[in-house]
Amino acid sequence: QPRPTPTLYLRGCRPSTDIDTVDTGDNTTEDIIMAPAIDTQPATCKIDEYETAQPVNILERLPENFTEFVQSSKWKERKEVLDALLPLVKVPRLEDGRYGELASILVKRVADVNILVAIAAANCLEGLARGLRHHFTPYRGEAIPALLERCKEKKANVVQAMKDALLACIYC
Repeated sequence: QPRPTPTLYLRGCRPSTDIDTVDTGDNTTEDIIMAPAIDTQPATCKIDEYETAQPVNILERLPENFTEFVQSSKWKERKEVLDALLPLVKVPRLEDGRYGELASILVKRVADVNILVAIAAANCLEGLARGLRHHFTPYRGEAIPALLERCKEKKANVVQAMKDALLACIYC
């Protein structure tokens, strides 16, 4: 018994149709659209994680004394607190909220003298932009110039982190 085939498809899930040219014998050709066979693989559709994920509020999950440690004079403390923030912002969807203070802190850390702190801040900024998407728009004006300024760095790993964060900020 053949499997039923869908008659309606989502926009990205339509199977491709093949166009074959058939010689009719009287010096003319006709284009025939060949429908996919019944036993072909089902159409695969990429589902956006953002649409299916539950929003996560990271503002209440920030480490204690976050602002104190991120503004510390010791670079190891700054890097440790940014490394603790990274798994929080790397979720598919962030709940809408007031992320202005967090974004401005991360932008300041992108310009940090220590490149490890700058890379960690850029990674956090990328996660924040991807998690907020169009809700990140108010913070773009502050983030993009700082990221572009840091792209002048000669080290490839710094430039790559800044580029990834820039792409997330632009295409959010």
